[in-house]
Amino acid sequence: MKFLLSFLFLGFGCLAMGTNPASADLVTIDLTDAAGSTGGLIDADNDLITSAPTFTVLESTVVPLNLTLSGTATDPDAVFNSSSTQFGINSAGSEDQPARIDSEFGEVITFTFDQDLELHEVQFGNLSGTEQVIANIGALSFTINDENTGGADIFDFGDIAVPAGTGITFTAADNNNGVAFELFTVHVEAVPEPSSLAMLGFGSLLMLARRRR
Repeated sequence: MKFLLSFLFLGFGCLAMGTNPASADLVTIDLTDAAGSTGGLIDADNDLITSAPTFTVLESTVVPLNLTLSGTATDPDAVFNSSSTQFGINSAGSEDQPARIDSEFGEVITFTFDQDLELHEVQFGNLSGTEQVIANIGALSFTINDENTGGADIFDFGDIAVPAGTGITFTAADNNNGVAFELFTVHVEAVPEPSSLAMLGFGSLLMLARRRR
């Protein structure tokens, strides 16, 4: 009987935590917001050469998800776009598209997250013709063009694992005249809510009290 009651108390605690492994939440990061708007990622005048701005892209009572943007450019006037409806690089160079990255100035954008996650999809804008973007994640390389994104310009990374601190780098290639970023979609592990953790603790206390009796 004592064994049965202890087993029931333990089961109560496990149910409070959940019987399934930690689930993954799909998070869509909107890169089209202008500076100052709700959820906007882009801040004005962040110099690509000297700055690595960090933004909270997923609020959580336990562990917020932070994204750090960094970049390089041969154009010393290049800054992260702060006002367009698409994400790219502002540049003083001639023929450069301020809402996009292009190959004329060797523009590169790197996304780095502070948690382990899986890269699901990236949605581009203005990707057409022979234009290409090269994505590098660790030792892996992906060539993204109009043929493998379809009409919606969405590239499916197949939920590739990206450890915390690993840069996801995009480089404009093939002399394209500018490719913009619109949406960045990742899977992150769901964190137990405080209420679930409290229930687990309650179940453990019941089992401990039973043992003392």
